[in-house]
Amino acid sequence: MIKSNTDEYCFTNFALIHVDGSSAISKKRLVKRYDYYKSVIRNVAIETAGNIDLDCEIKFVIGEESFSIDVNKNQLEQLKDLYKSLIRISQIVQENEIMLQKSQDSLNIAANACA
Repeated sequence: MIKSNTDEYCFTNFALIHVDGSSAISKKRLVKRYDYYKSVIRNVAIETAGNIDLDCEIKFVIGEESFSIDVNKNQLEQLKDLYKSLIRISQIVQENEIMLQKSQDSLNIAANACA
């Protein structure tokens, strides 16, 4: 779970849950879910804190949505773990897509052989 000034981000085994705080004026909050198997994760990067900047950032795109989340520089090690996890989730989704395509190709070949 990462809490920024306005938003909250919960990374689960299956999805990213984003509680959008931009509508905090009315105290209503929008909850968005990004399932990993439906949304490609790409462009994952960490921006470390400089001498003056007190925050680190993790940046990534999931589906069509871009994220840039500020995190206290004391949390850099946990941020690195999240970075590695997002990269691995992206790889697993790609591997699953390849396996699914191969399975579909095999079924088509078998169906055509029986016809």
